[in-house]
Order: sequence, then structure tokens, then C-alpha cells
Amino acid sequence: MGRAIGSCVLVCLLVLAGCSGLIYGNERSDGSAASVTPAPVPAIEEAERLAPGLTTDGVRNASTLADAHNETLRNRSFTERTSLVFRYSNGTAYRELNRTTRVSETGGRFHYVVRRGTWTRSDRSSRPPSRRFELWSDGDRTTLRADTLVNGTRQYYEISSREEELYQRWFTEPGGGRLALLLNGSDTRLTERPNRSDVQLYRVVATDLPDRWLSTVDGPAPPRNATLSLFVSPRGFVHRYEIRYDTATDDGTPLTVTQQVHYSEIGVTTVPRPSWYGEAINRTNATGSS
Repeated sequence: MGRAIGSCVLVCLLVLAGCSGLIYGNERSDGSAASVTPAPVPAIEEAERLAPGLTTDGVRNASTLADAHNETLRNRSFTERTSLVFRYSNGTAYRELNRTTRVSETGGRFHYVVRRGTWTRSDRSSRPPSRRFELWSDGDRTTLRADTLVNGTRQYYEISSREEELYQRWFTEPGGGRLALLLNGSDTRLTERPNRSDVQLYRVVATDLPDRWLSTVDGPAPPRNATLSLFVSPRGFVHRYEIRYDTATDDGTPLTVTQQVHYSEIGVTTVPRPSWYGEAINRTNATGSS
């Protein structure tokens, strides 16, 4: 009985609202059948392609974008500069470092330099305190490492062939692989289109980044609230990108992390021997290149 009363009330409401067509179907008041005009179906707009793997909806194929980025740097010399800063909530630096990698056009010869600024070390760390770490390779026979300690002294090492192979992969890779790892599965959106004819870079913001590919400190706190901003050319080359996220020290003190990566001097980067090359050869008895 309650269901019947409810149906009656619903019918009355629909009639009062002018929805008689829903009640009487296709029958006119004179008993003839009424023709039904189908409602227009809105056209689905296809996202505009802006660059390989990138559309107006964001990154649609991270691997395609990464391949385009790598292709721009393939067989060309380039310089990659990275800054990584961990800050307390009051803005004071907890840790900071700057990395510069210069890669030759063949990809074999490289010079990798890490400069440490403020570096609050964990008591669990057994590494000797250094303020500068360098790797230089001639791309053939010799790969040397130089550590400049906080007291100004310098230590030299010759890198084994096995380590050299790893370093070659790590430091001469153009960076597309890491971009693909960060972008796969993330939520991306286009936030800025170029408004000047001489600056054709699209700004893309990604969220929900996979935590395992982010740099963390010694503590157990995982990264949180991570965002990635990247600036992409119509060819798919990522000129620069920035990662921001929150984490904490091993005692739970909150930290904000900012990492910036910038590619420059494409095709004009040189990789000369470092000033310490001769001394390193003498100290390590390494076989120098001609």
C-alpha cells in the first residue's frame, strides 16, 4: 500500500512539473502518436597534441615524451645542473647540494661534480665528510674520482672497470628514463601555454608521484605531497623540471625538499681534463689517456 501511494504521489508531482510526456509516452492528447526528436549528442573534443606524448589534457604517454627528450640530446654534448635542498619549516637548510654533469657528444667522456653546502649528517653515517665529489672519465680507459674533504685535502681513486660501466650509465643518460618513472601513473595537467613566439615551452604539473623515485634523507619518513613541474618544448625536450615534496628527519622533524634540474649548453658543452688530473694519475698509478 505504501508503494502504491508513493507512485501516485510521484505521478502527481511530475504532472505538476509539466512532465506529462514522461507519463503518457508518445501519445498526443488527440490519441495520435507524437514524433520524438532525438536530443543532440555533444561532440567529444579530442585533446590537441602539443608535443610527443603531451596533449592539452596533460602527459598522455610518458615513454613517448621521455624518448623525445633523449632524442634531442642524442649524440650531442650537454650540461645538466641539479640543485637539491632540504629545508626546515623556518627556511633554514638541513642539507643542500649542487650537481653538475658535463657530457661529451659521444656520451663517453664526462665530468660529474657534486658540491655540498650545509650537510647535517646522521650519526649512523660512516662516510667521511666531504664538501666536493668528482668523477671524470675520458670515455675510454680512465675514470678517476676525487674527494675534497672539509679540511681542504683531496683524495684520489681510480675507478674499476665494473664501476666505470655503472657510472657511464648513470651520469651520461640524458634523463628521460627518470622522467618516465616519475610520470608513469601520476596525474598530470597542462597549466601554462607559451604566450610569446620566442618562448615555446609548455608547463605541466604532475601529482601522485611514485615515492620510490624521490630522494629522501636517512629517516624513515616517506615523501608526501609530491609535485613535479616540467617545461617542455614542442619537440618534447624537457628544458627543466622541479620536484617538491615533504618528508622528515629520523627524529620526525618536518622538512620540505626542492629539487631543480636544468639542461643547457646543448651541442657546445666541452669536457676538458680537470685541474687535478695529473696529480690523480701520479697518486693512483692509473694509465692516463693521451
